[in-house]
Amino acid sequence: MRDRQAHPADGQGQRGASVEPGSSATSYRSTDQQRLASARAYCDLLYGDRSGYVYMFTGAGGYFTPNDSYKFICKTQFWWAWPDTRDEFLSLPLVDVANLDDVYVCPQLRRQRTATQDPTTTGCTLWCDVDGPWTAQRQAALDAFLQGRAAHIVDSGHGKHVYVPLDRMYLGEEIEHGNRILMKVLDGDSKWSENSLLRLPGAFNHKDGARGGTSTLVRWDQP
Repeated sequence: MRDRQAHPADGQGQRGASVEPGSSATSYRSTDQQRLASARAYCDLLYGDRSGYVYMFTGAGGYFTPNDSYKFICKTQFWWAWPDTRDEFLSLPLVDVANLDDVYVCPQLRRQRTATQDPTTTGCTLWCDVDGPWTAQRQAALDAFLQGRAAHIVDSGHGKHVYVPLDRMYLGEEIEHGNRILMKVLDGDSKWSENSLLRLPGAFNHKDGARGGTSTLVRWDQP
């Protein structure tokens, strides 16, 4: 296992070669632009015009262990200064990386270039990672939780990621409290921590590809 760190805000980044027919570092399809538009809208919702760092994680060479755990041959951490490097971060080379690697971001904007849990960060969105089928019971539970508010749903390829915008900024520890409640409401996974990593819309979930199948596009269903 290799671990790398990169700081694109200082001019260091990672670029992969595209694996989609008709798409390369110099030739992109209209669907690539649509994928980037989804990623941009997602990041703009989460981070707005606040200043900080977007923590991005990429995993290359995904494979399954004998006990069916999904692992990576190489992992890379990125820190994008937001909003100063937004356009560099959310540009076409990201499509090349996502065609090969699993791409994750932290929904909570970081105060510093660190992935360490920090209860003093601030954010205005709750989230929940839900594996398995999206049942009528889960939808009813979400509707009751929202009480008329809007929610954003990401189809992660093997489940749903639910994002609930809040009416003001909250500390990381308060976000975690709300995430725990939402996790119980939806019977979700334990990704309640403010430094959790979730899949970036517009990228691919390569789990099925690692099994010899076709990788799945991570889609954001905006309300």
